[in-house]
Amino acid sequence: MAFNVRVHAYGGLKQIPRLHATEFAADSVNILAEPYLWGQSIQSALLVPVRIVPNSMAGVQVIRVEVADNQAIRYEINDSSKEGTPQERVAGLTSPKLSGIDIFEFHPSWGFQFIDASGT
Repeated sequence: MAFNVRVHAYGGLKQIPRLHATEFAADSVNILAEPYLWGQSIQSALLVPVRIVPNSMAGVQVIRVEVADNQAIRYEINDSSKEGTPQERVAGLTSPKLSGIDIFEFHPSWGFQFIDASGT
């Protein structure tokens, strides 16, 4: 059964502001730099790899991937220079598994693809 995977692109992360100059900062927390640059909702296609095709990759440093509740995907992130070559990693049964939400380093020359992980 098909489900949606949402991908949002961000320009990076930023440190949560400290309220007082005396606060210890070594354990600081980083958050996504809002507003996001773009977002897409992509439908899964069982074991056929699905690729994101964004409107623009300018300024993208991080992507946030949201998998529908009670679903999972197997994904690969590649440098676009490897697409169509033997070095390209195609999303498949041995790819990393993701359910829920995760954040990944990403750059304008990179690509993201996934398959439905049900039964894998």
